[in-house]
Amino acid sequence: MFDSLNEFPDFVNFDQHAHQELCLLYLGTLFERKNRTINLERLIAEAAAANAAFNADKVRYWMTEAEDILRRIQMLRSNAIAHRSAKLSRASAFSRAALSPDDLRRVVDEAEQIAYAIGRAFEVAPFVIAVLAPTELARIFRQLKPDE
Repeated sequence: MFDSLNEFPDFVNFDQHAHQELCLLYLGTLFERKNRTINLERLIAEAAAANAAFNADKVRYWMTEAEDILRRIQMLRSNAIAHRSAKLSRASAFSRAALSPDDLRRVVDEAEQIAYAIGRAFEVAPFVIAVLAPTELARIFRQLKPDE
């Protein structure tokens, strides 16, 4: 497996890059507040209308918990990923956003908590957002590594 990875380093780098950008694109879409798209804000309103026990204010509060990070994700999405700014270089946009892996994890955790609450309001079975921990990734690579 490692020989294959070493043989195609450009593909591996591009694949990682594509996954990172797609993650930012989807997080930005989930948390945007436009009425014409399906996003968490719209789903919160629909859940509140469908289920009187749903606490929309509490769920909206969870959305504000990571507001600063979400603002930076939206800036990246608008200036470097979904659209390209003529005034701000791609490198400058990422530098200005200053997102850390912990920031992204926090937003994913918030999205998961909100999605679970919305799912409960519609009586939908919970789903799992699986993010592999570094120790799990290391274990997987050890198992995939051919015996020497």
